[in-house]
Amino acid sequence: ENRLEEAYRMMNNINWAVFDEVGEESDYVRTMHREIQPYITTTRGLIPTSYFRSICDKFAMTFTEDYYNAIIRLKTISEQGSQQLLLDSSILKTLFLKLPVM
Repeated sequence: ENRLEEAYRMMNNINWAVFDEVGEESDYVRTMHREIQPYITTTRGLIPTSYFRSICDKFAMTFTEDYYNAIIRLKTISEQGSQQLLLDSSILKTLFLKLPVM
């Protein structure tokens, strides 16, 4: 959780109410990816394979809850902002689906 505080702060600093351009993934998503990937790779090397999948599942559940709460705190979101959040969520979903094989 602490590793992702900066990314959540970046997410909160975006003015989603006047967001007007949907593009590639947001900077906060890139920051999350940079923090999650090395953590998972290191964890994979430290624990038995039989436990690794469970760790990934628990991490994904905790992250999903935190991410949902972060979105709820955004309050007003424009249509383009919601489309960008949908794109960002899709990219994060892809990342989490790849966690067990990283």
